[in-house]
Amino acid sequence: MRPLVPLFLAAAAQAAGTFQVLWTTDSSGDPDDANAVFGPDGPWQAIYVGVGSSGESRPMWPSGGGTTMALTQLPGGAGSIANSSTALRSNVSMASSDDWFSSIFVGDEPSGFGVVDTVDIIQKVNGQHSQVNTTIVAVETWPVNFANNSTYSARVGILGLGPSADKRLGSLAVPAGILSDLKSRGDIASLSFGLHIGSVPFKQRGSLVLGGHERNRALGPVGVFRYDTTESAPLLLLLDVLLGTHIGGSPFSPPISETTEHSSTSVWRGVGDNFRADEITKRVGGKPGSAVIMVNPAAPYMYLPPGTCEAAAAHLPVTFSPELNLFLWDTSSAAYGRIINSPSYLAFVFADRTATNITIKVPFHLLNLTLEAPLVATPTQYFPCRPLDSAYGFWMLGRAFLQAAFLGVDYERNLTYLAQAPGPDMEQSVLVERPAGREGLESNPIEEWESSWMKRWTVLAANEEFLAEQNGNGNGNGLGVGATVGVVMGVLAFVVAACVGGWYWWKTKRGGEGITMVPGQEEPKEEWARGYQGFAEVDGGDRPVEVPPKMMVHEMEAPHVTHEAPGNGEFWGEGGHAPKGQGS
Repeated sequence: MRPLVPLFLAAAAQAAGTFQVLWTTDSSGDPDDANAVFGPDGPWQAIYVGVGSSGESRPMWPSGGGTTMALTQLPGGAGSIANSSTALRSNVSMASSDDWFSSIFVGDEPSGFGVVDTVDIIQKVNGQHSQVNTTIVAVETWPVNFANNSTYSARVGILGLGPSADKRLGSLAVPAGILSDLKSRGDIASLSFGLHIGSVPFKQRGSLVLGGHERNRALGPVGVFRYDTTESAPLLLLLDVLLGTHIGGSPFSPPISETTEHSSTSVWRGVGDNFRADEITKRVGGKPGSAVIMVNPAAPYMYLPPGTCEAAAAHLPVTFSPELNLFLWDTSSAAYGRIINSPSYLAFVFADRTATNITIKVPFHLLNLTLEAPLVATPTQYFPCRPLDSAYGFWMLGRAFLQAAFLGVDYERNLTYLAQAPGPDMEQSVLVERPAGREGLESNPIEEWESSWMKRWTVLAANEEFLAEQNGNGNGNGLGVGATVGVVMGVLAFVVAACVGGWYWWKTKRGGEGITMVPGQEEPKEEWARGYQGFAEVDGGDRPVEVPPKMMVHEMEAPHVTHEAPGNGEFWGEGGHAPKGQGS
């Protein structure tokens, strides 16, 4: 089945030298379409890709490795890769082949065989199809395992956008890669892509642009990181993780002090005694206490060293499930509604190649995801932060993080870009081509982050979390920003009016007792300060009257320099390569 493209997408413009890829929620035209979203730990949206001679479209996670992974047969028996007339089958059995190491963290065990075949990538704006040759792992079985012994079969494949790591697959020559094929025919200007996963619950469609990016999906300073060509993966240095509130009172218990800078506190606990992590951090030039992170949309959660998720959870109404190795929200708690509807966030602070700090805020609106069968008996809300004592010395930020972050990769310059992504009320889409060899990435102003979330926030007054608990107002249906300001201003106006009335009563009472006036003396007058006419009502509109704290991304944008962080072929220690195909 080839997905239809809605008219509102067909009317959009496609920038020259770019290829905007169709998402499952674009094709259905309905973000709530059950066939367009995927679990059991989302809901998530994916991209549509046709595989083999049938051109049968199937969902895939975009990733930056060089190998595509696709189920040999779709549910219902359609689209068999084994029967594709364009497939060149090798004699090579293949297991996990995501070059960005998602299987290490996800715990899946795909197995199949290697083929060289066509993939059919669909343009979002006009529905046109472009066929390219690539290496595919035709996956015959793809179980995903959980600690509670539950297992489900993966429904979504992985589209490898990067260059092929190997030259041959058994006796078959390996194509150069999807981006190389598109560039050679003039469809895109460079071997690059820009990605933002978006949010299904907030009906924010995903963005994947080959050869460029959507400028409105990257906000503020853009971090520039090296892309490790030895391991074919981006390497990011994580310095800190913060729990905070952007504006207004803290919804947390215990509350985050509003007198601290940016109303935030660190929950980062480092890498502990993980010697492997210390060695890897040193080899990429990171400072002690930081951790090497990979960002990969093929993994669902935010996988962090032990202690950090727990430190954040200490402020949240969650309980830890050892069976799932995840934190579950207590939806009956008064704090639950306050937190997930407030301007609160979990922020990640990275150091780019110039040692410039780049901070990505992930609002708690996006950290309220849903577990479904077979993981749980009934739909259950969860906090997607998974503690992991990594045996490999690095960690991963997956789709939960990429709901709020923009990721760009340039394979010609060997650079990775990271920036804050907007909320659902984002500005107009502007496609930007990335010419080959250009360094740097265009972004919109960081102020758009606040405006893209403002209508979704319920801003708390100072100490309102305690009042809400006493009044039982914890269902998240509190007053909006403008209404909250109006109530506060109304109370202040009432207090002033009461004070003025009391003064007149006192004056009248004194007058009735007989005040002797000295001849020539004027009647006493009340003088108001110049320009002061009491508490004027402030039109709050949709914005608070408080001055919001400065954005955490306050450093100057990194200059476009050419030097890279130090690295060598011994990144992974003895053997030179990270283990692949092993669940954690």
